[in-house]
Amino acid sequence: MAQTQYLKHEGKIVEHLPKHAALAAQMMASSARIDSDIGRMLISLLKTAAPAAMAMYESVRNSNAKIEMVQAAADTVLGDKELSQLLADVLRVAEKALVPRNELAHWEWWATTDNTDELLLIEPRFWARQSLNTLLGPSGATLLKKPELKHHFKRKPLAVLEDEASRLLEAGSLVTAYRDFLHYRGTAKGEEIRRRLEQQADIRQIREQRDLNRLGKKKKHPQ
Repeated sequence: MAQTQYLKHEGKIVEHLPKHAALAAQMMASSARIDSDIGRMLISLLKTAAPAAMAMYESVRNSNAKIEMVQAAADTVLGDKELSQLLADVLRVAEKALVPRNELAHWEWWATTDNTDELLLIEPRFWARQSLNTLLGPSGATLLKKPELKHHFKRKPLAVLEDEASRLLEAGSLVTAYRDFLHYRGTAKGEEIRRRLEQQADIRQIREQRDLNRLGKKKKHPQ
């Protein structure tokens, strides 16, 4: 039986798994659009010169801090708890959908020569250099199966990546819709966009879960 060979060089992995690489590129593009749309939200909220608002936004490197900045601006400017909560829900969907993208961007890519369906991601901070080298030997396949290491490895079959890329596209559409809502806020078109957003399945799911959590708390701590 032939020994499993591991591919580490990114160029070789792209050649070996071209469909996975194409989906990864698509997710990077979706992420860039979400980042841009969130920045444009800040412009709409602050009603200031676009270059100044974008310069402030782009000076923040951490994506979570950017989201917190826009949410804080919305909470202050909109003066409407429902609109602020709708933005929070939209951004929550986006944050969740961006997790696989961030793993693709920051984790190490590996693949095996005998598997053309699965990309393997490894958390780089977990591994010392000598530990990484063990993946190239016969013990590598056994090592990857250890349950205590599951949080440091992600197996990405093509079907999983396709689903994650689709979810990120959908999340991007929600962010774009809220950006458009802010632009048309106070008009009939703005209200139409808001109603459509509130009917989106991901938003309804978040709201239903929030209602269930509140109900659970009331049952646990009745007044």
